[in-house]
Amino acid sequence: MEQNIALLRNKENERWVDNVRNLFVDKKYRQIILNFLENSIYRLKLDKEMKKLQLIKVNGDYYDLCSCTGLFDTQLKRHLNLLVYEEIDMDYDRKLAVENLTSIVQGELTLGDRKIIRDIALDNFHSNLEKAINGECGDLWNRVSCVRTDMHSWPAKQLIEYGFKIEHSRFFDCGNL
Repeated sequence: MEQNIALLRNKENERWVDNVRNLFVDKKYRQIILNFLENSIYRLKLDKEMKKLQLIKVNGDYYDLCSCTGLFDTQLKRHLNLLVYEEIDMDYDRKLAVENLTSIVQGELTLGDRKIIRDIALDNFHSNLEKAINGECGDLWNRVSCVRTDMHSWPAKQLIEYGFKIEHSRFFDCGNL
């Protein structure tokens, strides 16, 4: 039997999440670890229809996979994939998405220009997250690929339509919003 168990890593549980695999190796702790994992308050409920597991969305919050460990027990006939996630800091990632897109624009920018770039960057970032979660674009598969709004064709095309000059012309094409 194969099963995915997703745990949230945060400051409160960082030490024990990192040591679960080591404890599982010792047969006397296996059932304790399994019971613990099944009932952990830090367990994320995965949707069985999730196409990709690198980025997930649970109850409106986004999480990025930071480690994956296969745990095997031949006696219990269980194969567990222990997936450890960190919650994405959306404010920080939105800021990065705007900075990245702004970096490809040439020339001096007015406050109005910056607002246009910000709106395009944020629309693209949120769209990228959803596409990555749904497996809609092979170039979008992790948090970094979503934040790198400067590397995608759609926001570059939008900037050009507004009359901005951009620095480079090689982009990933994951379609429009």
